[in-house]
Amino acid sequence: MVRCTLVFALFVGSCLSPSGPPSKSLPEISRMKLDHHMISSGNNFPAIRLEKDSLDLVLVSLHFGHDRQEIQKYFGWDEPTIDAKIDLLISNDFLSEGGEGYHPTISILSIAEAELLRAKSRTVVDEITDSIVSIIPRVEAAYRTLSAAKEYSYSDLAFFLLSDVLLDNWQINNVESGFLQKPRPLRHGKNYYYQIAEKDTGSSIEAFGVYGNQYQCGDSVCWVMYGNNRKAERKSMEELQSFACPNFSREDQQLFDSLAAMFEPTLLGILERHRSGFVDEFTSAAHSEGVSFEEYFIWWYHLMYTDVTDALAARGSLTVPEKGVFFYTFDR
Repeated sequence: MVRCTLVFALFVGSCLSPSGPPSKSLPEISRMKLDHHMISSGNNFPAIRLEKDSLDLVLVSLHFGHDRQEIQKYFGWDEPTIDAKIDLLISNDFLSEGGEGYHPTISILSIAEAELLRAKSRTVVDEITDSIVSIIPRVEAAYRTLSAAKEYSYSDLAFFLLSDVLLDNWQINNVESGFLQKPRPLRHGKNYYYQIAEKDTGSSIEAFGVYGNQYQCGDSVCWVMYGNNRKAERKSMEELQSFACPNFSREDQQLFDSLAAMFEPTLLGILERHRSGFVDEFTSAAHSEGVSFEEYFIWWYHLMYTDVTDALAARGSLTVPEKGVFFYTFDR
């Protein structure tokens, strides 16, 4: 069964915070390019657009320790305007009020913060990478049973099989249920994860180079892009209908479920062995107040599986598509 993972995203920093990466001044925040990411399925979406009316800038500013009065003064808002923005964010569960001010309840991650997380999970990434390399013969054997194997070689599909199937689209629910063991955060009656991420303004790919899926569905078929350059490679429905790419049947999708389930115990075992380190990093992070561990970790996991994918590419186990995305279709 296909797991619907949606992603949108972007951001950037300066003065050192006590136990974390550089913070950001309000002028820096105002110049940030922000990507918005979401993990959701079904009818679970925000009721408001955080990109609208600078709501995302309010959240990012609060994340970096600026108080309500500073933000109001810098952006030139009057009292009713800043009150309305904060009330809207609180009523939609994007913001909580604590003893020392307001705290975003979603993931907000700068480039510097992402680099720190990546540095602290290198051992985990290496262990996951080694584990995938060890089961590649089993993945290749499964590939030979796919209907698409008649037209596409294993090397054509390795990026999709080793990254999207084993780590992301077919695996993310297993990580949530088996490792986090909690439902997605409840916001205004809907369950979803949300992140505002900083994008490198000098790069054309998505924030932090994270790989993810994007769907467009018709009555009987869904077209999917998996990669980290989806905005640049996005195609209209008309273009997709004549676009040549692998199609996966319901039987193929069941095989992908089986592959993910086969790797699940190994993956969850690695994550479990490092749980205390993940929790320690979360509790000591400079800007984590207001965010749940589950929200914090799930976006860190996206960095980890992206780094595993790139490590597999460096070892020659897969080839990342030249344009950064892999297209496929599946029968609904």
